[in-house]
Amino acid sequence: MSMQDSGTRRAALSDTKRALLEARLRGAPPAAAVAPREGVPRGAGDGPEHAASFAQERMWFLSRFAPESPMYNVPAAFLVPADVDVPALERALTEVVRRHEALRTTYRMGDDGQLLQVVQPPAPVPVEVFDVRDRMGEPFAAHVHVLVGEEGARLFDLERGPMARVTLLRVSEADYAMVITTHHIATDGWSFPLLMRDLLVLYDAYHGGREVSLPELPLRYADYAVWQRGYLQGENLAKQVAYWRDLLDGAPALELPTDRPRPPVATNVGRAHSFRLDPELTQRVRDASKQQAATLNMVVLAAFAETMRRYSGQDDLVIGTLLGSRSRPELEPIVGMFVNSAALRLRLPAGATFRDAVNAAKRAVLDANQHQDLPFEKLVDELGVPRDLSRHPLFQVVYFHHAAVNTEGGGSTDARPALPLRPINAENIGEGVDTGVAKFDLQFATMDMWNELGGSFEYATDLFDHETILGMERAFRAVLSAALQNPDAPLDSLQIVSDDERRLILDEWGTGAAVAVPAEPLHRRVALQAAATPDAVALVSGCERLTYAELDAWANRIAGELRARGAGAGGIVGVYVDRDLSMVPAMLGILKTGAAYLPLDPVYPPERIAYMLGDSGAALLLADPALPPVESAGTEIVAVPARPASAGSIDPVSVDVAPHDRAYLIYTSGSTGRPKAVEVEHGTLSSMLAAVAHEPGMRVDDVTLAVTTISFDVSVPELFLPLVTGARVVIAGRDDVIDGVALGRMIAEH
Repeated sequence: MSMQDSGTRRAALSDTKRALLEARLRGAPPAAAVAPREGVPRGAGDGPEHAASFAQERMWFLSRFAPESPMYNVPAAFLVPADVDVPALERALTEVVRRHEALRTTYRMGDDGQLLQVVQPPAPVPVEVFDVRDRMGEPFAAHVHVLVGEEGARLFDLERGPMARVTLLRVSEADYAMVITTHHIATDGWSFPLLMRDLLVLYDAYHGGREVSLPELPLRYADYAVWQRGYLQGENLAKQVAYWRDLLDGAPALELPTDRPRPPVATNVGRAHSFRLDPELTQRVRDASKQQAATLNMVVLAAFAETMRRYSGQDDLVIGTLLGSRSRPELEPIVGMFVNSAALRLRLPAGATFRDAVNAAKRAVLDANQHQDLPFEKLVDELGVPRDLSRHPLFQVVYFHHAAVNTEGGGSTDARPALPLRPINAENIGEGVDTGVAKFDLQFATMDMWNELGGSFEYATDLFDHETILGMERAFRAVLSAALQNPDAPLDSLQIVSDDERRLILDEWGTGAAVAVPAEPLHRRVALQAAATPDAVALVSGCERLTYAELDAWANRIAGELRARGAGAGGIVGVYVDRDLSMVPAMLGILKTGAAYLPLDPVYPPERIAYMLGDSGAALLLADPALPPVESAGTEIVAVPARPASAGSIDPVSVDVAPHDRAYLIYTSGSTGRPKAVEVEHGTLSSMLAAVAHEPGMRVDDVTLAVTTISFDVSVPELFLPLVTGARVVIAGRDDVIDGVALGRMIAEH
């Protein structure tokens, strides 16, 4: 056999079998490749009732947590001819449900509080037929998607069953939409092709008036459930837990920028977006997988991980995946819920190439497959992960690849299959049925469709807009294409936008007139304005006013006090003041010392303020003594110096700063978990103010109303753009900000 043939056969192996092969090639004995591989004994699950598997137990409790949600429905849809043989289809469906016991298993709680699976006796399973032509319109595919989404979202009764249904929706004179829906408690991604294969072979025979005998299954699903609970004990359990504990030690959460803050309780409302890669790009993925002795999904995972690295700015990524957990060959033909969630940790340090990323993906996938027997929920319990209703534990972003479905019909040798299945449109081929739910923040799935690779994003609409996901798809395509073209180039050099987007940004959006950026930093520009218009009113708060000269003098007094306490270049000083005249001089005074300011809103919980001070390493805190005290271990508190009686009595303070020196820090809202500091440089601040001064512009006689907390970045142009142009700022007090009537009076007055 040639090396090429060997590579081809090797790339075609399942991930589990690859794990065994890789371990053997490394010289490891078989027992070291994966957990001990003793077979699952037949007959262990004889009888109608047994304890549910860990996966079934997980599905049961998740379904009970959200009983009105179709989150764990697994629908797929195809177009079939209107002359479909419904009796043959019903007979085939009935036989599939008889043959695969998980599809006719129901669930109940035992007297001891343990979930039991109850295998029901075989019974006819009807195919439901509905005529929905009166709801159809143009475009055809869009209306079909809505209808199949509604059908796929119909709830299952886990206590009554069955766990599979086939529905025919008459959508045109020529076609039905055939919707095959199962519940995840009975099936997984591996099961669906098995189910479809049997259904199409049986239909082919029954429609042709023939009998067919499918090979006897080696096990019942109940055999596996009984074996699993006996196996995951003692040393076997300890080894599995030890691996995952070590892998996830110190792992960061993958924090993607979202369009909205994370709600305190996830609604799991979602949307699906499907797409395809063209045959040429798909073939390049196949070629790359052979060249690197990897599977196709490892190459795609590497490109997806790089896309997530660009979006998050993190080099250490934890991405979830779904594993078949069919580590024993006798489990491969069984329809049932074997799938297990697992974490893949990929580190992509500076200088890493795409070839490095594929190797990292390969190691992560193979190692996960070697340790896939530990159920995810048991891992979460063993690790003591705190439960958070706003997010999935351990990871919020998931990638997985699943097998293709043969849509060419059953086992007939005729030129035309008995039941030809057709995609609803070019983007959908039995996948991407949108039931309006999302199990994770973001789930990216791929499907090998022979000459093309299909993909879909399922995303939480609480967090992401559709346009954001479309941009993510474009970024993934761009990264994948660039990486395959030059796999040895550093990842940072890969283009993440398409050529068309690049032309749009540079040639169309980038053709406006250049805006001159002043060389002086913000605090010096305010001082220059004070020298030019010393008596002009700069700030108004209630009945009090502050001229430009008084503003600059107060900032100098504050700067002098802070310099005496050690504030200087490279340092960070917290600002803890109320919304009054002292707010702006405090920030300018910190900038005059060369330090960066850290705004702390007094309405924040004390724990958050303490965290921000500790996390930033702020040595000093400029605070209003009238506000509630702050817990500030390691931070010296400095009371805001009083306003000078005379503007001319204070010596100016101004430390040189460079454009790349830090000006201020803004902490995120914490919507992705622990708040993170965003550092803004003096050069960036000057550029932003110059751009906004140009468009929409600011004049010396303008008056602006400042309503935004200084802990939010909008406050920066709101406060400082007027002050570098000689205009006036009216500061709304804390009570006024939330009172529309009071704000209206202020606008009218000023």
